[in-house]
Amino acid sequence: MRKKLSFILLFTTICISMICVSCSSEQDNINQQSNFDKLSFNISVNDKPQYNGSTRADSPKEDWATGDTIYLAIDKSNDNVCYMVYVGNNKWTVKANNNKTSFANPSGTLSAVYATHIKYDSISTRNALTCGDVLYTNDGSYTKSGNIVSISLNMNQRPLSKITIKGVDSSFWIDNCSEYTELKSLYPIQWSTSSTNGAYNKVVEGNNTSVFYGMIQPDSNNNTSITLKNKDGVTYTRTYDGKTTETGHSIIINGPLSGEASQWTCNIPVNGISLNDSTLALCEGDNTTLTATISPANASNKNVAWSTSNSNVATVSSTGEIKAVGLGAATVTVTSTDGNYTASCVVNVKNITDFITLNFISSSTIYLNGYIFGSIYSQITNSSSHVINLTKFTITNSSTNVVVAYKNNIGNLAPNSSTNLGANLNSVYLPIFTWTYTYNGQTYTVSQQYN
Repeated sequence: MRKKLSFILLFTTICISMICVSCSSEQDNINQQSNFDKLSFNISVNDKPQYNGSTRADSPKEDWATGDTIYLAIDKSNDNVCYMVYVGNNKWTVKANNNKTSFANPSGTLSAVYATHIKYDSISTRNALTCGDVLYTNDGSYTKSGNIVSISLNMNQRPLSKITIKGVDSSFWIDNCSEYTELKSLYPIQWSTSSTNGAYNKVVEGNNTSVFYGMIQPDSNNNTSITLKNKDGVTYTRTYDGKTTETGHSIIINGPLSGEASQWTCNIPVNGISLNDSTLALCEGDNTTLTATISPANASNKNVAWSTSNSNVATVSSTGEIKAVGLGAATVTVTSTDGNYTASCVVNVKNITDFITLNFISSSTIYLNGYIFGSIYSQITNSSSHVINLTKFTITNSSTNVVVAYKNNIGNLAPNSSTNLGANLNSVYLPIFTWTYTYNGQTYTVSQQYN
């Protein structure tokens, strides 16, 4: 009985102890946050340093503006973060980023980052999104005495340049500019460079002036090329020999809408191509030319290449001239050199007989057990691009094979035209209308029975 009672007392003691530890841990977090709210801060932050450069235009020193925000990593920890917001009159407020934020030591180190716009996410891909101008320091410090924390920051480092372009449409960005927009770590401070097409590093100042924050890498000869680009793919490029962008420097450039427009090379890309025909019907031996249209009309490179799917049927030259060399079908394709846009035309090469057709024109006829009474005319149509010579026309009684009407040496039938001949028939059984014509030295016939 004593052993059983001892066990119960021991178990109860352990449970109470665990509850106390759990409550203590939770209370510590609450107290930690509560203690942070009770802290007072003395802040010492330098003014924003000016951009500089030897032969470049300097930017004036700027004061901090209301709402400017600086994020700080305390004691070399990305999990222990606070942020400072400027409220004017050389005063800052300091706030905890989460309930892990604390100034636990009598003194310690601070890493700090400022950006024109900064959004702290603390997600796996980045700690913060920074936009526009950027300042940072790895050498900040703090001291703590009671509930008073003194913060000292010298925000004197910039990872980028300020590039001002005067004379550029606001729709353009610097395509080859490395942007410092993704802050990977507050300690040590590390950025992942990216390109956002000017979404985060461009400030439009008006009057065809835009400011960009970032870096442009020179080539192996220290020559720097700047490429401006818009959403339509239009680019302006200019190269500066022996010049490079440097961190913390301000550069002013005259753009393609300035008096130095001739120094910029413009490229307007192709965004489509079309042909004046999508299908062609040609006689063997015919020649014709397709016309390709590049869009936009002011594209810089309008060069194209032509090809055929079957050179035994149709060939095509470098200027789009097609020659029909054999019966069949072929697809002729034109491809733009810029962008590889394509347009196609199906070429059907046919015999002349495929372009000659007949149909009947009757005025007043009586049909009785197959015998025809009245006027009937046969119309012949030449839909080719060639002249044919009509040499003979006959109407034959299909029952007796007797020719009941005829005409010789009718004459030429022009391309894409028709003519007709006929007779007033009297009891002719299902008459057959026959035309004889010549083309290219050969004789052809085409017939149709009236039924």
